Amino acid sequence: QSDLNWRAKARFSAGLLDNHMQDHAGADRQVLYNRPGISSPEDLASLVQEAKAFCERHNSPDRWLRILFVFEPRASWRWLSLPTGVRDDLENRCDAVTFARPWDLVGVRRRLAQHEKMHSDEVCQQILDATGGWHFLLRELFARCGDQDDPRPFAEELELELLDQESQLRQSFHRSLGLGSNDAIFHVLHFVHQMESVLVDLVTPDLIECESELTDEECSQAVEFLQRMACVISEDDLLTVDPIVSRLMPVQ
Repeated sequence: QSDLNWRAKARFSAGLLDNHMQDHAGADRQVLYNRPGISSPEDLASLVQEAKAFCERHNSPDRWLRILFVFEPRASWRWLSLPTGVRDDLENRCDAVTFARPWDLVGVRRRLAQHEKMHSDEVCQQILDATGGWHFLLRELFARCGDQDDPRPFAEELELELLDQESQLRQSFHRSLGLGSNDAIFHVLHFVHQMESVLVDLVTPDLIECESELTDEECSQAVEFLQRMACVISEDDLLTVDPIVSRLMPVQ
């Protein structure tokens, strides 16, 4: 398997990939990955279309090739700005579209064990409660633990800092979620948080109070973004804010 992280600032470079294929002509299975920059929605669509076409040209019975795109939050917002029909068509033509999720209790246990930290049932539950299983917070937890095998004191630190509006941790976590990508994201998230839980069909401009008037399209786009980023939880069309993300919301 051969990995290539191509970070072209300009548009998709088929020439770069052609050169890579020539350099790895003997590889029968290859996965190439890319983190697109903050391009226009149309450029992102072209990137995916051209990558799909490239894979189709180079796949054969003797060679398997896939290109994996990892969209950061701001790129995800731009992607969701595409017309729904265009975006759905592109996603349906891909092999798979998946979204990152926080670790669950089993995942937290494995992460603690991998880092040689205490991972009893009680400890795992406390770490899950403190971090929500968010990768950003778990990474910070392990960095603070250092050689200490008991992560609980550091988890308590994280909990307190997330509630402190001036803390660097809170601000960095907020940025990592992409909540500042567009004003509509904040207003929709704030609305769902105020309501505690709300039907997705009720997330409309008529019910959301904000200085700048939102459109139905912006509301739908913000809901989709928050779901894909795991900032809101959807169950039976009922939206609730993730418990850890809710700590980032302004105190009423």
